[in-house]
Amino acid sequence: MSRPALQVADPTPVRRSDPVFGIAAGLYLALLLSPAVLLAVSVTGWTEPGVLYGTFLVTGVGALALAGLVFSRHPGLVPRLGSSPLAWLPAVMGVVVAAGALATFEYAGGLSVLGAFFGLFAALVGTLLGALARSRYANAVLEDAAEQLAFEAGWPQGPRNRVYAVAGVVAGLSAIGWLAGVVAGFDWLVTLCQMGFSLGLVTSVVGRSRTYRVTSAGLAVDEPLRTRLLPWSAFEGWDRTDDAIEVRRPWRVDVRLATDDLADPDAVADALARHLPARA
Repeated sequence: MSRPALQVADPTPVRRSDPVFGIAAGLYLALLLSPAVLLAVSVTGWTEPGVLYGTFLVTGVGALALAGLVFSRHPGLVPRLGSSPLAWLPAVMGVVVAAGALATFEYAGGLSVLGAFFGLFAALVGTLLGALARSRYANAVLEDAAEQLAFEAGWPQGPRNRVYAVAGVVAGLSAIGWLAGVVAGFDWLVTLCQMGFSLGLVTSVVGRSRTYRVTSAGLAVDEPLRTRLLPWSAFEGWDRTDDAIEVRRPWRVDVRLATDDLADPDAVADALARHLPARA
């Protein structure tokens, strides 16, 4: 089932600069463009380390300046980008650049490997850009939404402990595998275990306490670096168990609110009942 899109007439009611997004976008452009620029310079015969390093610096400064100029003059671009699936296009482009760089290994040698790393980092920064754009869009929508209740909660302690256990096992096994790969000289094992360790770290935050806001536009989820807005149409309903209030989502992880974390569970249930049907 596809995720329903949020619909607003104008997601940019107020013009404001966004230096954080501008810096992130500049870093992304630098990572994305540097491989091609360095390859072009090396093809012309300028292969000295100093020249290549200077080219990289000029490209980075130029990318930061360009991104800062564009997003300071057109702040509405960010939430509009976040209102569509194109928000994740920068991440995809980073992967394309990494693959393209590796494909030129026969001609570019070490520069192609460097370009692949830059492409992968660009994909990571592009993912951050997508999340920031979605957050800016959510904030723009929430400016005109009526807020009914705000509270902080995480998963119940039992499920949370199981998440920690799984994350610890994955991270621990990955660390052991990484050490074994280093000792045995298996580069593929080192890379695989680095990915596994990262997965363990990411898994450990599932179920952590977050700030929620029940609004007319949907359920807002405030996190340290972003705000997510889950429209009411994305939910099937809600129910209450012995230790949690659960908001059901088809094909996605449900929102679980531990009653021990809530100052007034009945008020939370009443606020959800205004927008969603109760499920047995």
